[in-house]
Amino acid sequence: MAVEILDFFENKVRSLTLSPGLGGVFEISLNDRRIFSKADSGEFPESGAICQLIEEQAL
Repeated sequence: MAVEILDFFENKVRSLTLSPGLGGVFEISLNDRRIFSKADSGEFPESGAICQLIEEQAL
């Protein structure tokens, strides 16, 4: 997932932090705002979905 994000945004990303979760938690936050939660959606995101969410929220 991290490689996909870095490849997609190339020079637009200054930093990317991955933090382990417990109990199957998978969340994506952008500027301290949650943009995806596996707990809320009930599923792991498909390839490209996170990049699309980041693009919609930030760029």
